[in-house]
Amino acid sequence: MTHAKILIVEDEALIGAELSDNIMALGYRVTQTVNSGEKALESIKADRPDLVLMDIKIKGEMDGIQVAEIIKAENGPPVIFLTAYLNDDFMNRAKIIEPFGYLIKPVDSRELHSTIEITLYKAKMEKERKELLEKLFTTQKELEKARSFIPICAKCKKIRDDKGYWEEVEAYAAQNFSASFTHSICPDCVSILYPELFKK
Repeated sequence: MTHAKILIVEDEALIGAELSDNIMALGYRVTQTVNSGEKALESIKADRPDLVLMDIKIKGEMDGIQVAEIIKAENGPPVIFLTAYLNDDFMNRAKIIEPFGYLIKPVDSRELHSTIEITLYKAKMEKERKELLEKLFTTQKELEKARSFIPICAKCKKIRDDKGYWEEVEAYAAQNFSASFTHSICPDCVSILYPELFKK
């Protein structure tokens, strides 16, 4: 994805500047380079980047994993972690929020490029998948709503099915609702059809 916007969260100014140069050389745009989680969250709201390169150890009260957790909870951009080393504690915490990738500092330019491209592609596919599921859910709701309006004859009370055929109420209900009927007669009908019984 050319011209994608990338936010860098790195508390070491020299590393941040080097990353920014590499990213722009690869054809991407750098929205900002910030050094804390609080600034990162502000930048995401202001600039809406397509991707975040997140160092683990940053300034402020939150580390990179905590910030990434907030970003995910708010349906923000995908996160690639930057770290000087990987250890079990980091991996156990990081895998819970399912980051899109990891890069070990100092970052190799080719690895940076491939990781960004894969992340942007996966994020795009995930977004399209969510949109499709939402569309299917909406369509299902609309179908259910449409099915709640059942055409019924005002005179004979037959029901028109989805194919346009008119059926007795009992047959329609048995086919569509797995219902069975026992027949009886209501007091109003008894009074009309059998007035002598009604009086008794």
